[in-house]
Amino acid sequence: MNLYQMFQGLIPKSSQVIAIVQAEFGDGTTACLTLDSQPIRVKGVGGRGYGAKVFVVIDPVLGSYISGSAPDLPVYNVTI
Repeated sequence: MNLYQMFQGLIPKSSQVIAIVQAEFGDGTTACLTLDSQPIRVKGVGGRGYGAKVFVVIDPVLGSYISGSAPDLPVYNVTI
């Protein structure tokens, strides 16, 4: 029994999504729209224009922030 690994299991993990930039604000945040049409306001601006795709990290501890530009590839949603 490793207590450290058990403790690590209690901490929520971060996830990464692709979002589309809607607007950048002067306070250092960006309004984005995820691919499933959920609005999200994240930390970070990078001079990306309206409609640019970005990777957004959603971390329960650090909050949501832009981690970089996402490739402009077609996206398909498939429900199984």
